[in-house]
Amino acid sequence: MIPYSKRLSSLAPERSLIGQADSRAVILTGQSSFTSSRLTPSQCCFLESVAPPGFNLMRSGFPYHADFDRAGPAPSLTAASWRNAAQTLWSTLPGAFQRSLAQVLGKLLARTSRRLVLITGSCGLQFANSAWSELHKPAQLDIRVIALGPACFGPVRMPDAQVAVVQGSQDYWRKLLFRGRIDFPVRCGHLDYWNSPEVREIARAWIAR
Repeated sequence: MIPYSKRLSSLAPERSLIGQADSRAVILTGQSSFTSSRLTPSQCCFLESVAPPGFNLMRSGFPYHADFDRAGPAPSLTAASWRNAAQTLWSTLPGAFQRSLAQVLGKLLARTSRRLVLITGSCGLQFANSAWSELHKPAQLDIRVIALGPACFGPVRMPDAQVAVVQGSQDYWRKLLFRGRIDFPVRCGHLDYWNSPEVREIARAWIAR
């Protein structure tokens, strides 16, 4: 089997799912599966419920590529946690995974004209934060990041973006893995953000500002 990092670095650019868009909203999280990045039904429902009318919605997650846009068996919680932990570690180290993050996120910025909304879950904020200094941010692009239960090492270094952090009162992982400012405290656990009506209302209002 081809290693995950090698698969990412060898993806054919012409099969990217990131087309040109005026405004778009995407979900950025770790990959629970290394063969499928299609969003779960709850993530798709969240995205559809919070994005303003007319936004282009990406119903596949990182790396937003046709080779990963397929249905697959749901991984066990243990396997999903291991893969997310591995990707979080890789995002802190120079190498193939960091380069893939910068390449994919750079394409999102370059192919969005007016407004880009990144909805990050767990280690998604760490991914964006680690790649941000390598990205070219178009001056006219309004970039907003709403982080749900983030895991992120060190301070958030995304000066060109508006960043809002949502923290669940029962999200003990977030309390261990994020020490930054909390903008919206809510009542939920680490696995509950996508299905929380309170989180959806906060995200909808913040994105529409």
